[in-house]
Amino acid sequence: MKKGSAKFLITVLVIFMIFSGISSMRGNTKTQIVFSGQMEKSFNLEGMVARSETVIKSPEKGILESKVRENEYVKKNKHVASVYIGDIDEEASKKLSEINHRISELTTQNTSDTHSNDAHKIEEGITSKINDIIMASNARNAEKVSSLKEDLRLLADKKTASAGSGADMSAILTELQSQKEYYEKQFNSTKYDLTAPTPGLYSSSIDGYEETVSESKINNITVSEYQTLQKKKPTKEEIEAADTVCKIINNYQWSIITVVNDSTASNLEVGQKVYIRFSGSDSEYSAKISYISPKESNKYAVAVISTENCDYVLSTRNVNFELICGRYSGLKIPGDAIQVRNDKTGVYVSENSYMRFKEINVLYKDGKTAIVEQNNNKENYLLLYDKVITHAKEYAEGKKIE
Repeated sequence: MKKGSAKFLITVLVIFMIFSGISSMRGNTKTQIVFSGQMEKSFNLEGMVARSETVIKSPEKGILESKVRENEYVKKNKHVASVYIGDIDEEASKKLSEINHRISELTTQNTSDTHSNDAHKIEEGITSKINDIIMASNARNAEKVSSLKEDLRLLADKKTASAGSGADMSAILTELQSQKEYYEKQFNSTKYDLTAPTPGLYSSSIDGYEETVSESKINNITVSEYQTLQKKKPTKEEIEAADTVCKIINNYQWSIITVVNDSTASNLEVGQKVYIRFSGSDSEYSAKISYISPKESNKYAVAVISTENCDYVLSTRNVNFELICGRYSGLKIPGDAIQVRNDKTGVYVSENSYMRFKEINVLYKDGKTAIVEQNNNKENYLLLYDKVITHAKEYAEGKKIE
C-alpha cells in the first residue's frame, strides 16, 4: 500500500470515530450514546466505633505486664496479664516488658507465616533495621533507637529459631525465661495475675470509652449524648483513676454510631442492609441499620452494626466513613436529558435523523447523572446504545434533526 493511501485511510478512520463516539452534534443538537452503568447512593460521615468490650480492672494502681500479644484471641480464664503494685524499678520494668514481648513472639510464632520463617525475608528485615538504627542515631533520636533495637532483637531471635532446630528454640526461650525471673526479683512489689473473664481479643489499649461507647448503650443514645461523647475525650488521669488496665474485645461484631441530618435520615430505616467503606480504603463491609434515634434539632443518631471481620475497628474509636445505602444498575444517562411529556417520563433520542420520545423508569438520580431501568420487553422504552439528545433548540416528536 502506498504511503499516501495509508494516510488517507487513517484520516477516514479518525473522522468515523469522531462521528461515532460518545458525543455527536448536528447543528445545535447534541447526543450521547447510552451505555450500561452503576451508581451508589452514599453519604460521607463521621462516627465512633462501638464494640462489646469487657474491661479488666487492677485492684490497685501499678505497672501492667501483658502475657499475650495485642489483639491475640484468648479463651475464658486465660492468664492475659499481671500487675505489679508497690516499689518498682522503672528500668527493670522496661526490660521485663521487652523480654515478655520476645517470649510472646517466639511462643506464638505461626509456622505457616512465610514472613516469620523465610530466612531471606528475616535477613532483609535485619538489614533494614540496622540502617534505621544508624539513621535514628545520626538524628540523635534515642527513643526510636531503643525501639528499633528491640525490633532487631526480635528478628535475631526469629532468625536463630528458623535456621536452627527445636533445641535452639528451647535454648533461646530458656535464656529469656531466666532473664525474666531475674528482673521480676528486682521488684519489691505484689503481683496480681489477671485472667480473661470471657473469650475474645486481648488489648491493653484503653481510651476511656470502653463502658460509655459500647454496643449495649448505643441503641438508645440521643443526639445530645452522642455530641457530648465526641466533645469530651477522657483524660489520662481519668483513665488511670478508673483502674482499667486491659480489656477483652468481642471479635464477632462491631458498630458505628453517628449523627445524620433530615435529608440523610430519610434514606435510612432500621433493618436496612448497607455497606461501610472507611476513608482511605477500598474495602467494604456489609452492615445493617440497627437503630435510629428520635429527632432532635433536625438530626438523628444512627447506629450501624456489622459482623464482618475488620482489623481497623479493633484499635480505632473515631472514624471517617462512607455509608452506602443503595446501588443501582441499568442504563446511565445525563440527568438533564430527562423530560416529562404527557405525564410520561422519558428522553428524546435520535433515530434515523429524527427525534423520538422514549419512556424511562428512573431508578436513581443525582445532580448530573441518572440510572434508568433497562427493559427490552417494554414497547417504546429506552434501549442500550440509543442516542439520547442532550441539547436541542426545540424538542418535538418526529422533528427532523438538522
